[in-house]
Amino acid sequence: MLQYTDLMLKLVAGCTLFAGVAVVIGGGCFMGSSSEKSVTFHKDVEPILQQHCQSCHTTGGIAPFTLASYDDAKGKVGVIVSMTQSKLMPPWGAQEPSTCKPRMKWTHDPRLSQAELDTLKKWSTTGTLEGDPKDAPAALSQQLGLTNTQMELTPPTPYTVTVENNDSFRCFVLDPKLAQDSWINGTNIIPGNAEVVHHVVVFTDPVGETKKKKLGPDNGYDCFGGVGISNTSVLMAWAPGMTPQEFPPDVGTEITKGTLLVAQVHYHPHGAAGSGGYKPDVTKLQLRFNSSTPKWALVSELIGNFSKTAANGDGFSYDKNDPNALSSFVIPANAKDKTVTQKFVVPPVVDNKPTPPLFLYGIGGHMHWAGTHVDINLHRLAPADNEPQDECLMGIPQWDFNWQRIYHYDAPSLEQLPSLKQFDQLTIKCNYDNTLDNPKVAEALKQQGITQPREIALGETTLDEMCLGIFQIVTRVP
Repeated sequence: MLQYTDLMLKLVAGCTLFAGVAVVIGGGCFMGSSSEKSVTFHKDVEPILQQHCQSCHTTGGIAPFTLASYDDAKGKVGVIVSMTQSKLMPPWGAQEPSTCKPRMKWTHDPRLSQAELDTLKKWSTTGTLEGDPKDAPAALSQQLGLTNTQMELTPPTPYTVTVENNDSFRCFVLDPKLAQDSWINGTNIIPGNAEVVHHVVVFTDPVGETKKKKLGPDNGYDCFGGVGISNTSVLMAWAPGMTPQEFPPDVGTEITKGTLLVAQVHYHPHGAAGSGGYKPDVTKLQLRFNSSTPKWALVSELIGNFSKTAANGDGFSYDKNDPNALSSFVIPANAKDKTVTQKFVVPPVVDNKPTPPLFLYGIGGHMHWAGTHVDINLHRLAPADNEPQDECLMGIPQWDFNWQRIYHYDAPSLEQLPSLKQFDQLTIKCNYDNTLDNPKVAEALKQQGITQPREIALGETTLDEMCLGIFQIVTRVP
């Protein structure tokens, strides 16, 4: 044992220590576990940033700084680790909180694996080594356009963001000039100015309600909480990093003759504009159509925003045994952790016909600045053998109005998506914090020149609230 120790001391004499491990100096020696590998930027970190971050954190992107190079990442390593460890980045609301564990995974899920999180953290704590540039991954080519695009719609004139550090919402009325009923099989958004276009939601206007609005030269109007029309559904939603929304060949969304489309664009100035300000934006909507009537119809429904309860149980729900439940859709000033519950029963009859089996293709939630948490649950009256009677369809534990999207289930086939049948009940539970402890409320009040919280009611304006579920449903075409 003494001889072995003496030998080791002689070997270490030609070495130096790095992070407590002896390493080679001039061919001297190496000590430490052979499994202990250095984490370097080009080999280990750059692929993660490329796949999960660079769609926003790139030159000309919506993020306030880039993460395209070693120097970029090294200078922001503290932010990278803190934001990814907290799950705030990449932005993805459906985080499976303790109150909601969906049984299915999501498609195009950008979240980091635990191994990737560990890699970023280890890179931070072991010297942020650059490594060999030859180890860098190949350049990532993003799909910007919709495959086989058949129609592109843009506002007639550009829109320019002029107010720095103040988000704005502009609705653009787009006319596809459909001379007959059609089916849409794919959609995509290409922002004209990726520096300021934060997200886009496209709504339908089948009866032309927006024609009554006072439109600007860009064929647009200001809109915050919604598009301000009653007869509407969501066609699609887009945020940076999302790929084009392309349905299977036998799936389409019917759009009737003469329908207008309303693109609600969220503009987010982030203080990075040059001396001339931000360049004008002309955001583009791409559409692709089915060549014939598909086998499956996809419809989008906005469910919620009830202020009363109907005879069948639909609508606003109040649980007297829940101390946080609100008895009406009014959130008092300085109220924290208050809950609004909305319920909806799948009707037995639709269009004078028995409701057919429905399958949930995608799901989302919608609240405003005071929202903090939303869960959407389903209770089945008569579940199939392979489905639970009760399941949580989606939970967003850290609601952020600035990062809205529709989440799509990853299922082997349409028939294996979560099913909805006659008399099944959907429950949308929204939580709110109407205090200055909620930074979103504080900022919204500040922008309005208000110093203290005030009572919040149901509505579409900045200081109103909503509680909505967004449901993309597929059903067989008769």
